[in-house]
Amino acid sequence: MDLMDGGDPITPPRFQCEKCNGVMVPEYYKGIYGTEYKLTDYL
Repeated sequence: MDLMDGGDPITPPRFQCEKCNGVMVPEYYKGIYGTEYKLTDYL
Protein backbone atom coordinates (compact mmCIF):
# COMPACT_ATOMS: atom_id res chain seq x y z
CA MET A 1 0.00 0.00 0.00
CA ASP A 2 2.94 2.37 0.57
CA LEU A 3 3.85 2.27 -3.10
CA MET A 4 0.25 2.65 -4.32
CA ASP A 5 -0.51 5.60 -2.03
CA GLY A 6 2.38 7.75 -3.23
CA GLY A 7 2.07 10.02 -0.21
CA ASP A 8 4.16 10.92 2.80
CA PRO A 9 5.76 7.79 4.37
CA ILE A 10 5.24 9.30 7.86
CA THR A 11 1.44 9.12 7.56
CA PRO A 12 -0.57 5.94 6.97
CA PRO A 13 -1.71 5.10 3.44
CA ARG A 14 -4.98 6.84 2.56
CA PHE A 15 -7.36 6.14 -0.25
CA GLN A 16 -10.59 7.72 -1.43
CA CYS A 17 -13.76 5.61 -1.26
CA GLU A 18 -15.37 5.20 -4.68
CA LYS A 19 -18.89 5.13 -3.18
CA CYS A 20 -18.90 8.04 -0.72
CA ASN A 21 -15.66 9.91 -1.61
CA GLY A 22 -14.58 9.62 2.05
CA VAL A 23 -11.00 8.98 3.11
CA MET A 24 -10.12 5.41 4.07
CA VAL A 25 -7.18 4.53 6.34
CA PRO A 26 -6.22 1.08 7.63
CA GLU A 27 -6.99 0.12 11.25
CA TYR A 28 -3.50 -1.32 11.51
CA TYR A 29 -0.72 -1.39 8.95
CA LYS A 30 3.01 -2.04 9.01
CA GLY A 31 4.70 -0.16 6.15
CA ILE A 32 7.54 -1.35 3.96
CA TYR A 33 9.95 0.81 5.99
CA GLY A 34 8.90 -0.86 9.26
CA THR A 35 6.65 1.98 10.43
CA GLU A 36 3.53 0.76 12.23
CA TYR A 37 0.30 2.73 11.90
CA LYS A 38 -2.70 2.33 14.21
CA LEU A 39 -6.01 4.05 13.54
CA THR A 40 -6.29 5.01 17.22
CA ASP A 41 -3.10 7.09 16.86
CA TYR A 42 -4.74 9.29 14.22
CA LEU A 43 -8.24 9.82 15.64
